[in-house]
Parts: sequence; C-alpha cells; structure tokens
Amino acid sequence: MRKHGSLVQAGSILAIVVSFALGTATPASALTVSHSVDVAQFDTHWTCPGRDPVEHATTTVRTVEFEMAGVRVRTIEHWLWKGRLENRETGALMRDDGAWTTTMYFGPTGRHVVRSVTTGSVWRFTVPGEGIVVHQTGRQVTQAGEDFESTFGGLADQSLLCSFV
Repeated sequence: MRKHGSLVQAGSILAIVVSFALGTATPASALTVSHSVDVAQFDTHWTCPGRDPVEHATTTVRTVEFEMAGVRVRTIEHWLWKGRLENRETGALMRDDGAWTTTMYFGPTGRHVVRSVTTGSVWRFTVPGEGIVVHQTGRQVTQAGEDFESTFGGLADQSLLCSFV
C-alpha cells in the first residue's frame, strides 16, 4: 500500500508543477493578427508642362498586421485607388484606377522595415476618344538598402504620362 501512496503523492506534485509552469509560461508563438481599413479622398495636382491636370481620388487601404509576442513582424497593405483625372485641354474626366499590394517585413524590434515588396498596377486609365489604355504595372523590392525595380520603377512617375492628359 505504501507504493500506491508514493505514486499518488508523486502524481500530485507533478500536477502542481505542470499547472504552475503552464500558468506562468509565455506562449512562444503568440501570433496576433489585426485588420484595419482607411479611406481618404483628396485632389492631387500632376506636375506637367503648361496647366497641371488635377486628379480627384479616393484611396481605400486594407491593412493586415501580424505581431509575434507583441512585436510587429509583417504588414500587408492592399491599396485600391479610384481616381478621375481632368484632361488639361477639354476638362473631360478620365478614369484612373489602380490596385497594388505592399508587404513589409520588420526587423527584430518591429520598428524598422527590412524588406518591402510592392506589386500591382499603379496607373490604369483610358484616354477618352482615343481608346488608348495607359497602365503602369510591375514589382518593386527593397531590401537592406538595395532596390530591385522592374517597369514599376520609382512607383509612379506621372511626368511620363503628361502627353496623355
């Protein structure tokens, strides 16, 4: 009978130790995901020779943030741009819609971006009466001070599009 008592006592001590350890332990992989949506409306003036065209725009940015044990590790932003661009000569509005995604990866403190990847379409509009669709799509990767750019270079240099507006 004495062996049974020792087994129960050892089991009780083990249960207390495990309960205490579980109660005070910090989860090693406590991943927190948060979502937000920001909408902004504004006018922006393009810099072009002669009269600057004005674009009336609405942006919707859907953001997903990932934190590990309270430290931000990654942020994903889905951008939706709805713009109406005034033609400099006729005043006619041209639709300028874009959609792109930016993913940012953060260093150990969660304060500094160590890698950023942007892909999608920044410019996409149709010139009225011409049937010309002008678009700028591509991918930009920035990592530790180095840039890799495709046709998306500089994200969106609107001066290249002045002849269309």
